[in-house]
Amino acid sequence: MIYCLDTKGSHLLSDAVARKLFDIQEDHKTKLLTRFISEGKQSTLRGKPLPGGYTVWKMKSGNPTPVYVNSLDAAVKECLR
Repeated sequence: MIYCLDTKGSHLLSDAVARKLFDIQEDHKTKLLTRFISEGKQSTLRGKPLPGGYTVWKMKSGNPTPVYVNSLDAAVKECLR
């Protein structure tokens, strides 16, 4: 399994997610997971982040989905789930 964790400023997030947020599968098994981490709490890609913590962006049901966490350590753990 390969994990690609990419930190992005909120001003770059929307374009990056549109081009790069995907998982790669082989034989119906996920082999590569791509995750973005942005500073602050965001609920939408183009939304202004609130201060504090981090937002992890994952793809769920074909849509970019934010997951808010309090620390960078928690962000990495969330990415690896």
